[in-house]
Amino acid sequence: MFKGRKTDFKAMPLLFTLLIGGVFFFIAFKTDVIAMPGEEPDYTEVSEDDGEKVPEITKEENNDNDETEEPIAYCDDRLNIEDVTRNGYNVSIDELIYRKENAAVIGEVDEEYFADALFIGDSRTDGLRLFSPVGKASYFCKTGLNIIKLMSSDTVVDGKTLRQLLSSKKFGKIYIELGVNEGDYNTPRWLKIYADAVNEIRELQPDAIICIQAIMYVTEEYGIEWKYCKKENLDEKNEGLKELCDDEYVFYIDVNEAVVDESGHLNPEYTGDGMHLKAKYYYLWRDYIMQHAVIK
Repeated sequence: MFKGRKTDFKAMPLLFTLLIGGVFFFIAFKTDVIAMPGEEPDYTEVSEDDGEKVPEITKEENNDNDETEEPIAYCDDRLNIEDVTRNGYNVSIDELIYRKENAAVIGEVDEEYFADALFIGDSRTDGLRLFSPVGKASYFCKTGLNIIKLMSSDTVVDGKTLRQLLSSKKFGKIYIELGVNEGDYNTPRWLKIYADAVNEIRELQPDAIICIQAIMYVTEEYGIEWKYCKKENLDEKNEGLKELCDDEYVFYIDVNEAVVDESGHLNPEYTGDGMHLKAKYYYLWRDYIMQHAVIK
């Protein structure tokens, strides 16, 4: 009769071990627990559809981060700056203004140019109105006026607020001269308030050319006595105002070029109190404005 091979039971444990190891390797490879040499494991992301949500970072955990996200200011091509929630309005000029290319010419004009102009300002602008009026321009000026009070319903000139005036009459040009009374204000915050005021003026007068005049300096001696309006403070704000202008809808006019001495301060010869021009020198300001008009 047929005789079969004799079974070698001594080799069985080794065969069993190899079999089990091969099965585990196959399962691990298929589920990407391991990868072949030169390959990256393919990790599967868990989506919300899978019934699992990534836990939100708590406020306490977020405070541990070195950097936190802050809302930014958005603006369109008309300086319509949306409100920002940063503490102290500490936004940069680049965030405030959308830059535009120059679309106008700066040149000399006669007094007829100012027939539809409005001059907004403090006691200095009032001096311009009294002693060297610019053509037949209109004026909204008041002693002590500043940018914070400008759009307030409590600020009334000739029975009207600025909003009421701008809503009742159309202007072709609007000149703003404010800032010396706020020389020591936080500059980023001050610029934000200034930009908001310009936005509102443009909403009420969308076709008007808006000219932001540099804050006129005071004499060196006056700045030493009254540090809030010293040249360093006004320089910082004037640089901000310059950047605020886009040279298409809003323009910067550096009137200081007409009234400063070699040191860059208001020429003592032109002033009696260190801040305001003498009556006979307001023509310097008027003539400079007429020589640097925006012509579209």
